[in-house]
Amino acid sequence: MERLALHVRQAIWVTLPHPTEKSPLQQLIAAGRQLGDTVRTVRSAGALPLVLGGDCLLTSLGAVAGIHQNGEQPGIVWFDAHGDFNTPETSPSGLLAGMPLAILAGRGELALAKEIGVQAAIPEWHILLAGVRSLDPGESAALENSALTRWSAQDLRLAGASELGREMGDWPPVYLHVDLDVLDPSLMPAVTYPEPGGLALETLQAAIEVIAASAQIAALSITSFNPQRDEHDLGLATGVQVIEAAVRTIAI
Repeated sequence: MERLALHVRQAIWVTLPHPTEKSPLQQLIAAGRQLGDTVRTVRSAGALPLVLGGDCLLTSLGAVAGIHQNGEQPGIVWFDAHGDFNTPETSPSGLLAGMPLAILAGRGELALAKEIGVQAAIPEWHILLAGVRSLDPGESAALENSALTRWSAQDLRLAGASELGREMGDWPPVYLHVDLDVLDPSLMPAVTYPEPGGLALETLQAAIEVIAASAQIAALSITSFNPQRDEHDLGLATGVQVIEAAVRTIAI
């Protein structure tokens, strides 16, 4: 927190409970609602909500719910090794953890999103998925038929991050979601589902700068850090660099 404070003019620090997918559904919903209330409070004060979360599902649904409660309909930029675009019909595992982006796009589990406070689906033409490199078959087919913009990790390496914002000129304020497994496991081992072929730290930092220059950031989430997989604290060091680069780029 002390290192973040160097880049932050004002802050509201809130610690939420850490439910898991094994927790009772009402506990998940309550935590999501609490996050939404906090995001709304920070956003309505003219500050940037920064959410550090271990769970993409609750982090994203709660953050978007808070933006909605502030009277805004955001776009989404989603950095992730995985698509998170499964539905109950396409998911091999049935885990909600593989569905948050699809839920936000209005493709499944809408009752859960509504319970947490998400008021409307995000139009898919205002969703950018970047860094993805691991998709389930049904998820891949759904993305092929989606209006969202998809950049694989390989696309970013070849074209460069500067191209990311080229279609965002008329976008609304953006919910920026960074799953740390978008980075290569050699840099970020502290994630539950590492995937080879990930981004370099410099590429992710440059991409965040491009997004921040292309659209207003309504809320920022950094997710999926798993300390149990960080034997030598490499993931912690990398994660702190991601957070510092983000808050330095997006003036708070």
